[in-house]
Amino acid sequence: MTLNRYARKTDTAQLQIVEDLRKAGVVVVIISKPVDLMVRLNSWPPNRWACIEIKTPRKSGSIALDKRQREQIAFCADYDVPKLTTTEQVIAYLGALR
Repeated sequence: MTLNRYARKTDTAQLQIVEDLRKAGVVVVIISKPVDLMVRLNSWPPNRWACIEIKTPRKSGSIALDKRQREQIAFCADYDVPKLTTTEQVIAYLGALR
C-alpha cells in the first residue's frame, strides 16, 4: 500500500505563495486540513498563528470549488478563515492582524 491514495489536491497557486511568504520572512506550515496553511509573522507573540486557505482563481477571477471542499468552506465560514489567491493578499491580511 502506498500513501499516494491519501494525497490531497493542492491549489496551483499554493506553491508559489508559500515560497514567496517564506522569502518575506513569514513562518509557513502547510497543514492541508482543515485549511491549507498556518502562518505567523516573527514579530508576533509566541503561539499566535493565522489560518489561511489558498485558492487558485479561474481566468474569470472566480474561485473554483469542488465537492470535496464543502466541509472546508464551511470551516472557513464558521471560523472566519480567509480564502486568498495571491501573496499580496496574504501579506495584506497578516499586516491587518498586527
